[in-house]
Amino acid sequence: MTIMQYASTIINDIMLFVEKNYILILIILIIINIVVFVFLLLQKRNIAAKKNESLTNERILKILDISKGIDKSFELILLLISDVLYSANYSLYLYEAKSDTYQIKATRNENSMDADIGPSYSGLLPYKKEIYVHPTSIVAELIENQISFAKDGEVTVIDIPLLQKKCLIRIGPVKKSGKKSIPKLTKLCDKISPVVNNLIDLDYMKDQVSTVLTSSSASTNLSGLLGDINSTVNIIIGLCIKSIEAFGGAFLLENTYNEFDVISVIGLEDKIKELFIKDKETHELLYKLVHGKESFFVTKDKDVFYELPSYIASVGVESFILIPSKLKDKRGYSIFWFREALDIVSYRMTAVLIIQNRLTDILNNHMMFKSFSDSYVDVLKILVQMYDNIAPFSVGSAELMYRYAQIICRELKLTEAETYDISLAAYLSNIGVIGLSSDIINKKGKYTELEFELMKLHCEVGASIISATIGNSNVANIIKHHHERMDGCGYPAGLHANEIPIGSKIIAVIQTFLAKLTGRPERSPVSFQQAIELLKNSSETQLDSNIVNTLINWFIEKQLISDKSKSLGPCWEMRCSPESICSKCPAYMQFDKNCWDFGGSICKEHGNECKSCFIRSEYLYRNS
Repeated sequence: MTIMQYASTIINDIMLFVEKNYILILIILIIINIVVFVFLLLQKRNIAAKKNESLTNERILKILDISKGIDKSFELILLLISDVLYSANYSLYLYEAKSDTYQIKATRNENSMDADIGPSYSGLLPYKKEIYVHPTSIVAELIENQISFAKDGEVTVIDIPLLQKKCLIRIGPVKKSGKKSIPKLTKLCDKISPVVNNLIDLDYMKDQVSTVLTSSSASTNLSGLLGDINSTVNIIIGLCIKSIEAFGGAFLLENTYNEFDVISVIGLEDKIKELFIKDKETHELLYKLVHGKESFFVTKDKDVFYELPSYIASVGVESFILIPSKLKDKRGYSIFWFREALDIVSYRMTAVLIIQNRLTDILNNHMMFKSFSDSYVDVLKILVQMYDNIAPFSVGSAELMYRYAQIICRELKLTEAETYDISLAAYLSNIGVIGLSSDIINKKGKYTELEFELMKLHCEVGASIISATIGNSNVANIIKHHHERMDGCGYPAGLHANEIPIGSKIIAVIQTFLAKLTGRPERSPVSFQQAIELLKNSSETQLDSNIVNTLINWFIEKQLISDKSKSLGPCWEMRCSPESICSKCPAYMQFDKNCWDFGGSICKEHGNECKSCFIRSEYLYRNS
């Protein structure tokens, strides 16, 4: 048999099989098509579910931006609920312990659906439909501990208790078919509960200090910066103005029409500000002056000063500084003006350049990672570094906090996860301070009773910022309680001893120690040994004695194995000073002798002189 004959035989057999079994084959093909169809349908549903999940997360991020007020955030929560179950009315209530009732906080109404609230009998004349409205208060004992259907008069509603009944969401009127939405509502409520809890905390703080500064306005400053780039720029320009003692400043950023928009302007009267914002020609002139340079100084003895419009001179400007921002895709620059001839101390100018670099980083990060919460860790770190580097005594503070936290966690043999959370909380422990009034932050001397109450808000504001951005509840809780005391006299909750998170106790020890070593504007730093003694004296009442002893013992072990002819480590490393400051010092990156043995050291730029620096005082104590 030839190959052709064999092939023909095979084909004939197949055709004969198909002819006899065509129904079976047809069924198999139908089954295959059904399987493929179901697979594609499931895949499509999966994509749609992921899209809906992404949209929900995006809306939750909008809730976290409280720059438009806490009430607006509560309304956005109701908007999220309405996506799951449609009704005429949605209301959010907060629990009030004194009256044991829920008091209405926010509402959302859909006028397209009316509830029939008429007589229960059939009358001869038609009655007019009334629009059902939720009550302003609800007795708490009438509410169940889980999502449930209830009756308000003749109207069926759904009650959703949150956070162990701290909050209640009521939807109604609803139909019995609404039961199908219960699983989706449960899933959504699990996701938004931490957000609601933070909003409730912020609302409570707002009520406590409503006369001067509320937690709402404090956290708005920081929450706004993460969602609204204008708020970020405004705070940073304000910090720069404070640092170089200018009387005003502005930041300009290129728009899509290749013109400059004034993103922030501080220190000008409204009429002058309006002229400056509209003056596109001057914007371009100023940019040409600074383009390609690190900075550009303009004073009255330069011809270019007189090329500027007269309204600038009319406010008493004698000189100004221009600093470019090296953005990836856009042009931008800052301007700071003075009413006197320029005489800026070098470290202040260095601080401004550092801040400008951080501003560039934030703008670039904002453009690339705005919708991803993980990127906020870097943004928050940049903000903390920026704030630290404004004043010499606080240079490198956050990094020092981070490193000592790592040391103590390692000595206590904490887990990797615990160490990460505690170290990050240590780095960001004062993030809430930036959200407070600058008058409170920069005040010298003792606070008044009200000012102290306002300053204490930074713990809760900082915790809310962490929850709203990073979403790490452990880090938020550690930051919230880092000013508690072992004897229960701390704040914000007055926790005692074991009630205080271990991370909070670690931060309290480190902050107390560094505050003594680095000093403050109103007091000089103490020596290394005095700081150790003060730590010991604060044990039990204020600080955890085990953590105090852990830090002290680590120092003792390090001292025992150290070279007595040298300090415990290089000064730039032990103080965590940025390279932008230390690179100008003759001792930088030199290891053959101690920093104080070099002439011309620049200790003042990180807050101390050699005689008051803890690096040298520790060396002297070790060799005494």
